[in-house]
Amino acid sequence: MVIEINSNKLCNERQTINFTNKVLTLVGENGCGKSSILEAVFEKYIEDEQIRTICFSSGQNELFTNLFYRHKQRNRRYLQKEENQYISSFYFNYDWVRVLVFFASVLKPNGKVREFLVSRGYIDVNGEDDVSSKLHFPFRIRKYYKARIDKEILEEAKPDFDYETKLVRKSYFHEILVRLLSVYNITFEFGDDKYQTLFKRGLELNSGKVFQIFTDKDINRIFSFWALATHTYERNIDIDECSLVFKNNMEFRQLSDGEYQLLSIYALIDLFDSINTIFLFDEIDSHLYYRNLEKLWNVLKNQLNGKVITTTHIADSILRNDYDDLKLIERGKIENELTLRELAKRISSVVGKEKFEFQLATRAKNIVLIDDEDDWIVFKKLAQKKLNEDTNQVFSKIITFKRTSSFNNNNEVFGKGKLEFVKEFKNQLNGGNPETKRIFLICDRDKLSKNTISADLQVNIHNDYNGLRNFNGINTHLLSWKRLEIENYLLSFSMLTNKGKIQELQNRFIRIQFAANDNLDGIADIEEYDAKTLLHPLYKPNGFNETLLNELIALIPTEEISEDIETMYNFLKNNIAQ
Repeated sequence: MVIEINSNKLCNERQTINFTNKVLTLVGENGCGKSSILEAVFEKYIEDEQIRTICFSSGQNELFTNLFYRHKQRNRRYLQKEENQYISSFYFNYDWVRVLVFFASVLKPNGKVREFLVSRGYIDVNGEDDVSSKLHFPFRIRKYYKARIDKEILEEAKPDFDYETKLVRKSYFHEILVRLLSVYNITFEFGDDKYQTLFKRGLELNSGKVFQIFTDKDINRIFSFWALATHTYERNIDIDECSLVFKNNMEFRQLSDGEYQLLSIYALIDLFDSINTIFLFDEIDSHLYYRNLEKLWNVLKNQLNGKVITTTHIADSILRNDYDDLKLIERGKIENELTLRELAKRISSVVGKEKFEFQLATRAKNIVLIDDEDDWIVFKKLAQKKLNEDTNQVFSKIITFKRTSSFNNNNEVFGKGKLEFVKEFKNQLNGGNPETKRIFLICDRDKLSKNTISADLQVNIHNDYNGLRNFNGINTHLLSWKRLEIENYLLSFSMLTNKGKIQELQNRFIRIQFAANDNLDGIADIEEYDAKTLLHPLYKPNGFNETLLNELIALIPTEEISEDIETMYNFLKNNIAQ
C-alpha cells in the first residue's frame, strides 16, 4: 500500500509513505514531528471512502480532536436517511477506552479482548455472551433536538409535504435513539409539547440490551451513533463520564496501565480491522511490560488485515520492527534514505540504550562494514555507471556501518577494526536468532600485498578470528580493493583531462603514458598512489559534495572504470542471491 500526505505543521513538502509490511513505525526525538505525520495522514484520509483511518492516542491530542469534530460536523448527512451513510473513520482517546473494550467483548466472542478478559478471570461467559461486563453511561435528550424532530412531524403532516425530504426522524441515529428509550422504558414523546427535554440520567448497558438496541450488531452503525451522540450538538452522552464494571463489581479503572493500554489496542483491532483500514497509533506501547510488548507487536505484525502507522521511543519496540519498517522523523519529514548505522546512532540518543547499534544490526539481513560512508557512495555510483543496470536492487538489500581498519605492516591483522565489530556483534547475540545472514567487510588495501587478494577480491580471515567465518548461520566475508582505497577508482584520463588535472597526474608518474579508454588496472603506481591531493579539490573542496561527485562520474567513460568495481558488485550480488 502507498499513501500520500500533504504538508504538516513542521514540513511543507508532500510526502509518500510506502508499506513494506503490515506496520510502519516512526521514531525520533520528542518534538521531531512523529505525531505530525499521523495527523497529516488522518486529515488526508478521514473523508476517503476507500480507506478507513482509526486513530488512537492515549493522551489528549487537540488536533486529532478538532479534525474528528470537523469530520462529524461536515457530515451532517449521517443524520439524514441515506443508504449506508455511516461514519467509518474515527479518533479515540483515553475517554473512549471503556466503551471500546465493552463493545469488543460483547460483540466479538472470538476477539482478543474477550480472550484477555477471560484469561484474567475478569468476566464470565455463557455460550458466546459476556454476562459480566456492564457499561454505565449518562444519557439525555436536549431541548433543541426535540424541537427539531417536533418541527419535522408538523411539516410531514402538511398536505403539500415532499416525501423525498430527508428527515432526521427517519435516520438510523434517531431510530436507535427511539429504540434506546423503549428498551429502558423511558417515557419521552416527540411531537408532544409536554416534554421539552430529557434530563441527564445514568443508564446501564449489558450484552442483552446491546442486542436489543443495536439489532444488526453493525460496528459502523454502533460507533456512528456513539460518535454523534457524544458530539457537541447532540451531546446525548458525556463520554468522559462512562464507566465499565466487570464481575464482582471490579471497575475498569482498577486495571493496570499496561492492561489498559493492551486492551485499548485489542479493542480497536477486534472492532475495526479490515483490509482497507489504516490504524494510526500514537505511542501505544507506553506503560507496557516487556512481555506485553511482545504480545502487542506479534498482533500488529502477524495478525492484522489492515495496516498500522505507529510512533514509539521504546528500545524494545524498535527492536521488534524490521529495519524496512522503521522510519526516522526529523522536523516532520520522513528520512527514507537513512543508513541503519546512522539510524542506530540517532535512536540511541533517544532510547538511551548501550550498544543499541548491535541490537538494531540484527534486523539487517546483509551488512557491509565500510571505512567511510562517502566511500560507499563512491562505489555505488561507479557500479551504476560501470554496469548500466538497476544496481539499487542489490544495494537496497544492504545496510552499511562505518568501521575503520588500517593495515600498516604484516605484524598487524588485516581488517582488525571490522573484525572486532563482528566479534562484538556475535557476543551481543547471546544465543538469539538474528535476521542477519551475511556480513561483508570491505577494506582499503593500505600496505597489504596484492598477492594475498583473490580474483574475487576476498582475503583470508586471520586465524585469531576463525570463529567469525560462520556463526549463527551468518557468513562473514573479508574483502579488499586492489588499489590503496576506493577513492583511487575515480582516477580517469577523460575526467582529469576535462578538469585540467591530467598533467598533474602525468607529472607524478613520468614513466606512465595515460590514454583515453584505459581503466588503469594492473598499474602498480596507480594502485598505491594516495590520490587525495589530486581528487579532493574536485569533489571535497569543503567536505563531501555529492553534486560535485556526480559531475566527476558523469565525465568518466564506462570503459575507464576499473573491473574491480564490477567484481566487487558481483560478489555482493551473487552472495545476497544465495
